[in-house]
Amino acid sequence: MKLFDFAGPLARLNDAYDTLKAAWAEASSSWDDSASRRFQKEHLDPLDPIMRRSQHAIEQLAEAVSQAERECSEARA
Repeated sequence: MKLFDFAGPLARLNDAYDTLKAAWAEASSSWDDSASRRFQKEHLDPLDPIMRRSQHAIEQLAEAVSQAERECSEARA
């Protein structure tokens, strides 16, 4: 029996990030000045590596939890 679902929340996180990137692409097409470039540099650009690391960590956690669930099921059997 699977107790934790990481796929759904991870998919929602990725969808939200894709929505943010699309919204920024639309906004930046008409907002191109030093403030927009600073906003991108300080707030948006750092998100790419954070998202990659987060996704990797969530996938590793999901695998560890899945393995623990399997081992617990085997121990009970």
